[in-house]
Amino acid sequence: MKSNVLFFVLLVSSIGTLHAQFKINANSIFKAKGTISTNALVNNASAQTNLSEAQLTLLGGDQSVTTSQTILVSTLKIDQGGRKTLSGNWEVNGTLQLVNGIISVGNNAQLLYTGTQTTEGNNNSFVDGYFVLRGSGRKFFPIGTGNVYAPAILEASPDSEVGMRTVSGDAGVILPEGVSANFAGHYWELSDATNSPVSLSLNGLGSFLDSSRPIVLEASAPSATAQSLSGTFSGSFVTSIENATQTILVIGKAAEFSLVIHDLITPFTIDAVNDKLTIENIELTSENKVKLLDRWGVVAAEWKNYTNETEYDFSTLSPGNYVCLVEYSYPGESNRLTAKGMVTVLKTK
Repeated sequence: MKSNVLFFVLLVSSIGTLHAQFKINANSIFKAKGTISTNALVNNASAQTNLSEAQLTLLGGDQSVTTSQTILVSTLKIDQGGRKTLSGNWEVNGTLQLVNGIISVGNNAQLLYTGTQTTEGNNNSFVDGYFVLRGSGRKFFPIGTGNVYAPAILEASPDSEVGMRTVSGDAGVILPEGVSANFAGHYWELSDATNSPVSLSLNGLGSFLDSSRPIVLEASAPSATAQSLSGTFSGSFVTSIENATQTILVIGKAAEFSLVIHDLITPFTIDAVNDKLTIENIELTSENKVKLLDRWGVVAAEWKNYTNETEYDFSTLSPGNYVCLVEYSYPGESNRLTAKGMVTVLKTK
């Protein structure tokens, strides 16, 4: 009886660098331990290839790495530069070592990492395309696009399998109020919506921010209306204040604003004009405290997180001049700023 097994290899130790094409046929059985290093084309067509105890090291300058069957690898190491183009489904359950070289993951491929160690990339080595992580908690994505390493982090992701990639170009989102511009060089895209604070790398932004404050924007799709998630600046990342719930993520810069305190209140008339204290741009603050001081410095009225729609009967104040003090913070910042202005409560006939 003729066996249909054409190729069977059991590797128990490391082998040297393969310079010829590394090809496994569909009806072959291949199981390996140790290190397989290659700078040539890799092509697996077998459903019985087992690299769950092996380290696959890719050393080629421009290297095609293809599998028609899902393949499990203990360790995948990228070194010696170039682009390693992946096709098919690859799962790495041990470590992913990004030393020097870019993994290019096409639309017909998946790179799933299920190891416990966080994979760090660098300016010379990252994943260009969707990088998929499984599990809950903090998820670090060592991703980038073109020649730019632009990683991202889901800070507290629910238990799920989610991929993220960096996309070259402008997302073209419609900016919300309080945002002056968005970075047009690249943006980030999630494979599925999640519910987590997100941190986006500021690497590759050049002079976009200048001295402006970075914030995180999200949208349901490119060219859609964006929503500001605010942001805190820390090192080389901006982290959203609010949870991201959409798939498109963009770095924007907050519009600078100043508070303008209107100087007249006429609550005793019946025309409903100037019946309240109006402070322009108060809605752009993350938090505020507003006080009205009479001419003796006594607090006549006080509000926390005041808005121009705050309900208050200003006719309970005595007519006269007041000092309005506003303590406030920019979104995502803890520094307290102060604005001051004179306000007259006028009683007319």
